[in-house]
Amino acid sequence: MSSKLVVLKIGGSILNPKSDFSKINREIVLNIGRELARLRRSQGYRFILIHGGGGLAHTAVRLLRPGDVRGDLTAGASLTKTLLLYLKLELCRLLLQAGLPVYPLDTEAVVREERDSLTIEVAKVHRVIEKNVVPVLNGDLELSERGSIIVSGDLVAYMLCEALRPATCIFLIDKKGVLDERGRTIPVLRGEDVCRINLYKKGVTDVTGGMKTKLEYSLKIAKLGVRTYICPGTEPSVLREVLLGGHSSRCTRVLP
Repeated sequence: MSSKLVVLKIGGSILNPKSDFSKINREIVLNIGRELARLRRSQGYRFILIHGGGGLAHTAVRLLRPGDVRGDLTAGASLTKTLLLYLKLELCRLLLQAGLPVYPLDTEAVVREERDSLTIEVAKVHRVIEKNVVPVLNGDLELSERGSIIVSGDLVAYMLCEALRPATCIFLIDKKGVLDERGRTIPVLRGEDVCRINLYKKGVTDVTGGMKTKLEYSLKIAKLGVRTYICPGTEPSVLREVLLGGHSSRCTRVLP
């Protein structure tokens, strides 16, 4: 395990809100990029980035019936894939502008379906890291003999952590970590706590399971021995607090 390797999942709600999918959160992305660039330069951290689909892709993918080859599968898949590529292009363009040397990777070339299960080919990710640049993957849509397969960004983060065992995994979302009923940040969450939290929010489109799925994968990652946090992407200074101090009052630490 490398003490300087960090898997960072940028939630789609940070890049492109599910409630208003007509815009890209340009300033937020630039601020995240600047903070990551500073941490690379001053502290030697190496990052692997994954981004979610945001409002654009989540809305498009609802046109699909995952695993179903009827109806508008081809048209829906084409639209979803195109929007994901657009989001990755915009994200990478802004991160480059912020001074972060990113290298987009095709998730479908790294995460593959073999015999009805997903496998990850980490050699390609390693190769990019060794060139001292930052690989960028995304939650994706893949086509198989069974139809369309939604590969969430949270799943990609877990598969990378399982294969590479980084020191830290951080999920950036549009809230100050996981909140309790009064809207306060829960500082620490353990597996037995999850069932006691109301994680559902009406009126929000999230075909990948939202916070429930994120917590499930966060717990799996924590059980690997990886320090795991859920933090507000709107406040990038939390990255420095978590990585250098091991704690932020604005984040939720996930423990097994």
